[in-house]
Amino acid sequence: MSKTEYWLLRAKLVALALLNPWSTARQLREENARLMATITDPLLAGMSIGNGTIDVEMQGAGPQLMAGMFLGMFERYPDAKNYIECTFSSPKGPILVTVVRPGGKTPHQLRAEADKKLADYLRTHLMAEGDKP
Repeated sequence: MSKTEYWLLRAKLVALALLNPWSTARQLREENARLMATITDPLLAGMSIGNGTIDVEMQGAGPQLMAGMFLGMFERYPDAKNYIECTFSSPKGPILVTVVRPGGKTPHQLRAEADKKLADYLRTHLMAEGDKP
């Protein structure tokens, strides 16, 4: 067999292998498994718990995709000044995730501020009414 015949035969075998649906399906499954592992295996870089919040720092493709998704939500809804809430379904029931803009305030922080203002207002006005004869 000449070199030319060898390379033609090899090219035909490669083309045949590419057309083999079983080989293609196996390659796709392997690639999907590799991509899934890349996305679903984030690195936990840090965590802090306090003041009713949990801050989690993660690295990897999955967290980057999620961050891009949340950034897109803020771009899509510019009226969301402080935060966006997203509901996800899970086997245990719905999960509500609050994404806060850097420097923005969480719903809890906003409610605490409103409660303080209300308490100050009531204290001021109730004391003012109590001082009247």
